[in-house]
Amino acid sequence: MAFAGYRSELERQGRRKGKTIAINWPLWKEGGMDLSEEESTKMYLKSSGQRYLLTNEGLAIFEQLLAQEAVQHLVVAGQENKVKRFLGLQQPQPENQKYRLHSSVGGRGTTTGNARIARGAMSGVGLV
Repeated sequence: MAFAGYRSELERQGRRKGKTIAINWPLWKEGGMDLSEEESTKMYLKSSGQRYLLTNEGLAIFEQLLAQEAVQHLVVAGQENKVKRFLGLQQPQPENQKYRLHSSVGGRGTTTGNARIARGAMSGVGLV
């Protein structure tokens, strides 16, 4: 992540060509990455409010992220309130109270299907 920021600065100075981004991905349904035990993975996803990211969602988000100026991105799939609490982005609220993640990247909202990319605690927080 620090390297992506460093290299992005070199690009801005004209000392490097191309685009550098760092993406913190959630677990992908078909990605093969998980915790060592299936029960541990299920418990992690449930306790954090997350779910597996589907391939079509991940590819759509990847294309959107390539078009963004931000270098660091966090993508999360799951229940918005639980995920935001898990990440420390909001205090626990009553379950009957609804919140919406504001989707704005570089001052404009972006939506592809049910995938939203948003500014957050990091350069980009995406909640699917």
